[in-house]
Amino acid sequence: MKIKVCLVGDSAVGKTSLIHRFVHDQFSGEYQATMGVKVQAKDVLAKSVGGKEMAVRVTIWDIIGESTLLQDLAQSYFFGTQGIIAVCDLTRFSTYENLPIWLSSVRRTAGDVPMALAVNKTDIKGEVIVLYDKYQVQQFAEAIGARWYMTSAKTGENVEDMFTALATDIITRMNPQRDEPCM
Repeated sequence: MKIKVCLVGDSAVGKTSLIHRFVHDQFSGEYQATMGVKVQAKDVLAKSVGGKEMAVRVTIWDIIGESTLLQDLAQSYFFGTQGIIAVCDLTRFSTYENLPIWLSSVRRTAGDVPMALAVNKTDIKGEVIVLYDKYQVQQFAEAIGARWYMTSAKTGENVEDMFTALATDIITRMNPQRDEPCM
């Protein structure tokens, strides 16, 4: 089974790094802005309804972090999206405040799909001033029906769990009555 997941959020929140950590289990500290979209894939084992594991190819779309381009690009990038990971930077409150803009844009095209929120860069929280706490994120996530994770692309904290749980949510949504894997 194949599923499409889009990562959205402002520039420099770590979307590309999270994908690189998930797909290649590596981290690079060099920042390179995503121009347009980059697509990568990884096979995971997700649980279907009934708890059986099934192989799922997660195709991950890394979207440019410029919200000013959302209107122009939304239809082509978000069409067929089955899951969303909205990413914000733990040290930049504006990236958290902008999440509703990103989510609204995706939902206009993709509808109400499973999603996760990633509060990224937890590896540096002891070195910088943290501008919001996990309780704010938890309340926001509950309000929109999303899972949420404190993540670090650098250390790998919660990255694999987040992608795999989202894949499971997508499979459950697609096959709510099935007990066996569908291939």
